[in-house]
Amino acid sequence: MQATRLAALIAPLSGVFDLAESQAPGHAARVTHIALTLCSRLDLSASSRRTVLYAGLLHDAGVAVAELPTNVEGNGGHASAGAWVASRFGLDTEVQNTIASTHERWDGGGWPHGVAGEDVSVEARVINAAHWANDIAEGSESPLRSRAALQKLHPRDVTGLAGPEIADALADVVRDDDTWTMMWDEHLSMMIAGRATSEGRASVKNVERIAVAMGEVTDAALRETGRSARVAELSTQLARRMGMPQSERRAIGVAARLLDIGQLGVPRHVTEKPAILSREKMELMRAHPGLDARLTEHALGMSELAQLVHAHHERLDGRGYPDMLDNYEIPLASRILAVADSYWALRADRPHRESFSDAEAREILEAGAGERHDGDVVMMLEPSLGEKIAS
Repeated sequence: MQATRLAALIAPLSGVFDLAESQAPGHAARVTHIALTLCSRLDLSASSRRTVLYAGLLHDAGVAVAELPTNVEGNGGHASAGAWVASRFGLDTEVQNTIASTHERWDGGGWPHGVAGEDVSVEARVINAAHWANDIAEGSESPLRSRAALQKLHPRDVTGLAGPEIADALADVVRDDDTWTMMWDEHLSMMIAGRATSEGRASVKNVERIAVAMGEVTDAALRETGRSARVAELSTQLARRMGMPQSERRAIGVAARLLDIGQLGVPRHVTEKPAILSREKMELMRAHPGLDARLTEHALGMSELAQLVHAHHERLDGRGYPDMLDNYEIPLASRILAVADSYWALRADRPHRESFSDAEAREILEAGAGERHDGDVVMMLEPSLGEKIAS
């Protein structure tokens, strides 16, 4: 893992929330790009631009959250959930409040509170206007067609949404060549990250903090509170028992938090189906390790973890997925993650079965040692669990 600034992690990981919302890849980054361009036209302060950058990237993050933790209040649907996601990422109340207000309108016809005019923050209205423009762009057959459609924009089309000043600025922004040149750039998310200021020094702790937050969000999406933390703890204990150095154990603990983020791209009717999955739906589920890796490989500080995450559903007998690796083609760290992940999957209730006890879960894993899982890692399971796990 390398020392990384916050924006360089959040910008590429915003693609996770695009998947959860079934949006075109890069949706959040494009909304943020347009919003930041509006900030420049409106000459907003550096503080407002920072708020827009992070709130734009996470404006629909709450769509991924199936239910908020019981100790969190929120009555604004996915807007409130998005504010909670921002809080888990360590972002300030200005960002959280902006996300919670991104469905309010200048004319008072928004939600959740129906506030109007300047009672809706300028940052929230900028993101609203950018979202409106981006929806038109993504709904067209090509960038050229979307640009032609938006160049017909009249300020009155957006005034009710964002107010006259922002509407006038948007009419100018969508006619700007540079706006369109960047909008479809494959490196847009990292270009946005480069526009973040006043972040302090790069830090490995940022990587760990964002991984913890992504794990918590994924747990909330899959209705399994605490799962990512349990897998991380057990993975780290197994790695220690296997004699791995502290730096590698630390990396494994971070990777464990990210194992299931690709499941946010799997439709809920698949992840929550109360029966054995059909072959077609199983293939959708089996795609998630590849999505995990694709989403993390572009996040600075997490790229080296991508292969570990990618291989955590491989099997020693070559019958795993996604690449059907066999034996020791599978990195040791991935073999450790596989055992920890499988143990806690067996210990959890699933839509089609009840949870197994500790003894039952260990017996199932031991039965598959040498074929499904690394037998040396499975041998370390019971001492790694110690006395913390009730039977």
